[in-house]
Amino acid sequence: MLILQLAVLQGAAAGSRFALIRFEDILSELAAYKSANETMLVELSKIPENTRNVQLQKTLKELDGILTELKSSTTGQTKTKEKLARKASSLQQEAESLRVDYAEFEAREMKRIKRQMLDSLIVLQGQIRQAAVTIVEERGFDCLFEIKGNSNTSMPVLIYAKTPIDITGDVLAALKAAEPPAGDPKKPK
Repeated sequence: MLILQLAVLQGAAAGSRFALIRFEDILSELAAYKSANETMLVELSKIPENTRNVQLQKTLKELDGILTELKSSTTGQTKTKEKLARKASSLQQEAESLRVDYAEFEAREMKRIKRQMLDSLIVLQGQIRQAAVTIVEERGFDCLFEIKGNSNTSMPVLIYAKTPIDITGDVLAALKAAEPPAGDPKKPK
């Protein structure tokens, strides 16, 4: 927020005009965003319904029944217990194999669904940016900021500048000058 305040003060001194938007508020009102969200939720809800998970749950239920039967068996039924123990061992192996298969499927599906949502967001953000820049240029603003700062840095984002002044190199040089020499564990100045 400090950066935005400094930019506004600098712009005010130079007579610049700033426009602000809230991407998140715009997104939440767009039918395409709502549709993409609904599609994502439907796709996510389908994952547990997959036959891999259905078979896993069936196998675990059968295994649970056999283990319960094993615990309740009397000691005089050795052959029955051995047969149940072999069946339980076989079901445990099958369940583990199904669990691994389902986990891999679930991970692939989650990645696919997230990618699909991200692709939708990229398109929508491009449309928002294009519309916002058009309005800013039509109204004679010099800069456009996304005010909420919902970026990965949680700082406001400059979307458009009529005549940008990039001081990245100056900031980097100042930070490097304040760093302790290599191997010096002292904190920066």
